Amino acid sequence: RQNPNNITGTIVPIRDPNLPEPKIFLEAPQVESDYNAGTLLSIKANKNLEEPPAIQYISPTQLQVSLPDASFAEATSKEFGNSRWITAYMTSSDGNRAVLTLNTKRAMAFSASTSGSQIRIRVYVPPTSGKLAGKVIVVDAGHGGKDSGAHSNGVSEKNLTLSISQAFRDALTKTGASVIMTRDSDTYPSLGARADIANRSNAAAFISIHINSINKEDSRSGGMTFFHQQDPLDRLLAECIQSEIAKVSKIPDLGTWSDRRIYQSGFKVLRDSNVPSVLIELGFINHRNDRAQMTSKDFPDRIAAAILRGLQLFLGENS
Repeated sequence: RQNPNNITGTIVPIRDPNLPEPKIFLEAPQVESDYNAGTLLSIKANKNLEEPPAIQYISPTQLQVSLPDASFAEATSKEFGNSRWITAYMTSSDGNRAVLTLNTKRAMAFSASTSGSQIRIRVYVPPTSGKLAGKVIVVDAGHGGKDSGAHSNGVSEKNLTLSISQAFRDALTKTGASVIMTRDSDTYPSLGARADIANRSNAAAFISIHINSINKEDSRSGGMTFFHQQDPLDRLLAECIQSEIAKVSKIPDLGTWSDRRIYQSGFKVLRDSNVPSVLIELGFINHRNDRAQMTSKDFPDRIAAAILRGLQLFLGENS
């Protein structure tokens, strides 16, 4: 089969005859409504569904929807001409689950639900979209002042985060964005004050920059970006930024994580924020390779440019 719009992955046979028959059969997705800000898809099943499907990003412009113990009636891969935002889709099944892959025109947020025997998937443009010029971005250099954050081999987190945040500020201002730094020197704003700055400023995004650490030196390497709980806009912003950082950081990519994996209630700076927000952990300060990259002369500018591209991807500036 042809694979339109560069859908990644391989169409697998609809069912291996040696595997047990799936309990749920799904029809091809149909556009229920299509509008300026998004598209609503519906998928009919042969029985009532007890839970919504799982959805994850393959990339900021590609979503993978999966439902266990289910199978699509047929495997298809085609362009999706009757949606403004979904350019192509692919259905497949592996005997254990049904998989729907969606290609979107730009980075989109999503939601999923079930109603009776129908799955409904909505992809939508973030409410904050367009060009960075004229928008307020709050940049939060983690720790500072009395709180040095993580440290190893004479390197302090609070100093690294400040230099990277300042480089990011400079990159943002060149686009015409307005930037508020939660700190621009060795001071310590409270965690509550950091999020409050973004809320009071009606910011388009709140970006908190950190460096990770672990008890045993050289035992963990990599960077990740956190989003709050399962917030769809935070998750999309994290995906856009982490995908760009991974291209240039020269530090292993650990992907995007919900802050629920660390604390049940999440990180306070993300929990208290009312605007799209992420917390970036660029690498482990007590891993020699991560530390070597993060202390290299060009690292702040490299990472600043990557975060900027991720933010532009989130806003759809280049779509």
